[in-house]
Amino acid sequence: VEVTGDRARLNYEIEGGLVNTKPSLLLEPQSTNSNTYSNDFTQTYWSKQNGATVSSNQTKSPEGVVNADKLISTNATSQQYLLNSSISATSGDDVTVSCFVKKLDYDYFHIRFTATGGVWVAASVWYNIDNGTLGTVESGITAKIEDYGNGWYRCAATRTATGTGGGVVRLQLASSDNTPNVVGDGRKGTFIYGAQWEQQSYPTSYIPTNGSTQTRAAETCNGAGTSSILPSEEGILYAEIQGLNNGTNQRWIALGSGSNANRVSIHFNTTNNISCSVRGTSSARYDANFNIGSQTNNTKAAIRYKDSNYSFFVNGVKVDSQQSNSLNFNASLSELAFDSADGASYFYGKCKDIRVYNTKEMTDSEVDILL
Repeated sequence: VEVTGDRARLNYEIEGGLVNTKPSLLLEPQSTNSNTYSNDFTQTYWSKQNGATVSSNQTKSPEGVVNADKLISTNATSQQYLLNSSISATSGDDVTVSCFVKKLDYDYFHIRFTATGGVWVAASVWYNIDNGTLGTVESGITAKIEDYGNGWYRCAATRTATGTGGGVVRLQLASSDNTPNVVGDGRKGTFIYGAQWEQQSYPTSYIPTNGSTQTRAAETCNGAGTSSILPSEEGILYAEIQGLNNGTNQRWIALGSGSNANRVSIHFNTTNNISCSVRGTSSARYDANFNIGSQTNNTKAAIRYKDSNYSFFVNGVKVDSQQSNSLNFNASLSELAFDSADGASYFYGKCKDIRVYNTKEMTDSEVDILL
């Protein structure tokens, strides 16, 4: 197995008729952090507004290193925040901003897309950093809060630019939900770390910067399996996966032969759905879809195939089955690919487990146990 990328990790083993990846794998697309100082909020790149100040290296960050800063209030009830230096944005682009935040004195944190530069109509989102839930999310923003342990949450907000210009976003102290003013006293504050601005429709892993933008290359996984161990006549493909966002993005995991014919796949390709597909040499194919609520939910899925019999299982339930006498392979399934088997529709997401069994002879109950 060949895995490339800073954060992609994969352990791979073959045991009898089982091909198994463990413990987990994260594959992400190329992305750039345009905040040139992602973690030194004392820099002039970050403008301190209405008396707010920053004290550096005040507590352990999610890295486990004492390199997280404290955003400190002034003795006033007002809007107190950091502003990033202007970043170029183009109308129609999705922009995601994110920051790791830890409660010190205030239960809430506030991210605001400003009207500066004509990139957006101003709008805000509030995060409850005491219990890890979203507060008010204003129109046009998609928001999420993710628990990183030890009191740290990653607060993220995505918005589509409606104008072209220099975009500016506030990282803002908040005493309560849906209230722009914070009650400050010159001492109280919130811990902050790792601010990111990226042209994506969802947040990717943190990309540190120190004086310039930084780009992480797309991560890939290749070489998982050969025709001598992968089953072409019958088998079961199992995956425990999670999308990085919910939408119509094409994300595939497939047993294939190098083309979009002769393949077995589990994939995300429609909003809220997980899907499976078996395609032979002609137009004959088996397809099934199942609504999982959101692709960001951790989901276990399996497809069982042999000759003319096909079944799809999701989270312990057989959700579809079909017979198709005209569906046949005429090429060996020679690879397990993190794409649609033809070098397209790369799987960008979280993969906890993948298994390939070289037999179909499992009962429904036995397949359910996998899930």
